[in-house]
Amino acid sequence: MGLPCQRSTLLSQPCRGWIAAAALLCVRQTDAQTAPEPTIWIDALQSTQSVNLAGNGLSSTDQSFVYEPAAFNGRPAFLTDGLSLYFEGVQLNAEATLFAVVQSDADFQTWGCIFWHGDHDLDFGLERVGDSGDMNLQTRNDNSGCLIPNAHGQPTIWSGRIDAAGRLFSKITSVDGALAKEQSTGPCQGTASGRPSPGVKRVAVGSNAINRNEKFNGLVAELMYFNSALTEEEMQQVEVDLFHKWLADDPPTQGCTGVDCGTGGTCEDVRMCAWVANN
Repeated sequence: MGLPCQRSTLLSQPCRGWIAAAALLCVRQTDAQTAPEPTIWIDALQSTQSVNLAGNGLSSTDQSFVYEPAAFNGRPAFLTDGLSLYFEGVQLNAEATLFAVVQSDADFQTWGCIFWHGDHDLDFGLERVGDSGDMNLQTRNDNSGCLIPNAHGQPTIWSGRIDAAGRLFSKITSVDGALAKEQSTGPCQGTASGRPSPGVKRVAVGSNAINRNEKFNGLVAELMYFNSALTEEEMQQVEVDLFHKWLADDPPTQGCTGVDCGTGGTCEDVRMCAWVANN
């Protein structure tokens, strides 16, 4: 493809000082960070088992995000199956960035939420618009600005950011093996209204953050949330990296060690091996 190894340094951060809820979950609970490191990171390629949700506000020990080893374009993912994850006490800032690598099922609920942080409808989230085919990067109860159509059963990377200037919202898919990007044209208002309203608040993955209703039903392959605004260049680097990890035709080679990218960096993990080897 003629691309250099664009391995984003944002995807190489260890869980320094974080609370690791499991091998695949890294959560920084109360840090009002400004450095571009993920606040929440879920990655199915870092796990080989389901995520037991007992103790996460659910009492039954058999309720889990079910690990599916090859359900997402030949890659592993977690089947939410009507369930959701809660993370309590996570710092919400006035600016935020989200990447969600997901595939929705046909039973994606009305107003179903892939992600929500803070006060519902008002702070920051990614949700379906009613029972329509559109997804919305939402703040300040605005369901009319940042809209992009969603297709059930299609592996998709959703990329979104809010800052003072507005909301930047994109959808990335694979078309004939190539990266295809669709971007919302707005209007996508920013933080001038005072939303998101900073504070230590709950995060939900797979439902709203109120009562676990309005569920996203489908597959979650990877989710990265920053409580800061990445630059457009940083976002593009992450988008390209996620595309080659999850949507490129060849699944990642397992069991591969570090690969010298030849561009002053190293692709440390197995997810990049197939891409580096073929380019």
